[in-house]
Amino acid sequence: MDNQTIESPVPGLMKYSEQLAVMLTIQASVKTGKTYVEIVRRLRDREVSEVRKQAWDQFIAQVELPTNFGIALADTGLFTPDVENILAVVNEAEQAPAAVIEYLRIIVNRDSSLW
Repeated sequence: MDNQTIESPVPGLMKYSEQLAVMLTIQASVKTGKTYVEIVRRLRDREVSEVRKQAWDQFIAQVELPTNFGIALADTGLFTPDVENILAVVNEAEQAPAAVIEYLRIIVNRDSSLW
């Protein structure tokens, strides 16, 4: 099976390749001047899963308050525990996506059968 066909064991949890795509989107969009709320609203609007839509809404609510970027993303439940740990520890809006992207590239490139 490839990375696109294996189902997540937890509702709403993104596959590694999806997590990578989201983090690349966030990183690139921030560089163009978009806010995290704008970025996540666009991600949410394209989402078909109600569970994921609710998770993105949770992130938007947290990030609008004085909260840390990484913790708000980790709290969505969309990311795997290993990625959540990186987000919670690195926590800064500029460093967290870069750290997660580096990690996920290793994981996705190492074994494309991982969901």
